[in-house]
Parts: sequence; structure tokens; C-alpha cells
Amino acid sequence: MSIHPYHNLGDVQLLSVDGTILVADSWRLARSSSFFAGLFDLPPPISGQASSHKDLLSLLDPVEVDFSAEVIDLFLNLINVSKPSIPSSAFPQTLDLLELCDKYDVNENIQGLVRDRLLMQVEDRQWQLLIWSGKRNDILMAREALRRMPPHSFIANTTYESSRKGVLMPLWHALGKLPQSWQLEILRLAFIPINLNTRSGVKSYQFEVTGDWDSVSQKFTPK
Repeated sequence: MSIHPYHNLGDVQLLSVDGTILVADSWRLARSSSFFAGLFDLPPPISGQASSHKDLLSLLDPVEVDFSAEVIDLFLNLINVSKPSIPSSAFPQTLDLLELCDKYDVNENIQGLVRDRLLMQVEDRQWQLLIWSGKRNDILMAREALRRMPPHSFIANTTYESSRKGVLMPLWHALGKLPQSWQLEILRLAFIPINLNTRSGVKSYQFEVTGDWDSVSQKFTPK
């Protein structure tokens, strides 16, 4: 195990999945997260007084946090300032950071900043966000992905497994990564029938991809 070069002061040790210890202030963690507030059962410290729990907390084993040191670092950077701002994180780290916020019940102010960052990064990644949302059954975030889904991205989507833009996979392969109810709902909403009058008195129907993805987003209610 190694100690993080910056987050190395405080009364609580957080152990990342990649074996790095990040040290933090228990009261900052408790103030920003219901999970940590319950874990430490700590009120915010009174100005000018040391926490009465500090010595006891220093005896605890490191708290195992199921995320990389890079993601925990982003989280601590958000909670250690008086006015947190939208984090500067790459798309995969933003996804992980939002999962951390959800898992540890981080307050809505912090979560909102992370969501803002995620939505800033959606361009050409609508399918990645949609598949990620499906794994979490996050319908609200799925609607955000659908709202930003142009027809060409829906048909020729960039692969979820690769961060490289321009690598394509079939539409049906992407749909197959979603929950079945999501697949059916997207097919119902994304394809609209068009009437082809091939000859007098005979109607032929085909389907085309909708251009109204705001409507798809609003109506997306998988069972």
C-alpha cells in the first residue's frame, strides 16, 4: 500500500481498490455523505476545538472504498473546499465518481456537479451513457442520453467497450446491452412508420428513425 501524495493528512484513512491510502477529515466526510455520517456518528467540529473522536478514529482500520484512488481523489477535492466546482474528470472517471456519490449517499449539491460534468461529456457517447444508465436502472439519466441522441448516433453508435471515437458496433449489439424492457421501449419510440404508396390502392409501410428525440426522452417509461 502507498499513501496518496496530497491527501495524506486527517483522522480517517480510505483504502482504494488499487491499494492507495487517502487520508481525510472525518467531519468533512460526514458533512458530505450520509453513509460516512452514520459510520462515524460525528457532528461537525466546533471552531477552535479538536474533535473528541479524533484519537479513536485514528485507531480504526482503513475504510475500504470500492473505487480507484483517482476517483476518490476527485471526490475529496470536491468536499474539501467551501465552493466546489464542476470536476475536471475524463468520461470514465466521471461515471465512476457518480457511482461513488450514489453508493455513499453523497449530498445533492456534490452529485449535481458530477452530473453536470457527465452531461458536458455526452457528445458521441450517448450509447455509453444509455448502457451505463441501464445497468443502474437510472431512467432519469437515460432520458438525458436519449434527449441528446441524433439519428446518426443511434444507428452508427460508438462502441461501449472502447474510448476511441469512430469505432462502431451494430445497433442490435448495443440494444442487447440494455435491459429487455428498455430495448422494447426504445424500439417502440425510436422507429416511426412511413406510408409508401407504391401503386394505386396498395399501401406499403416501412420504418425510419425518428428525429424527435426530445419526444423519445419524455415518453421513455420502461416497465
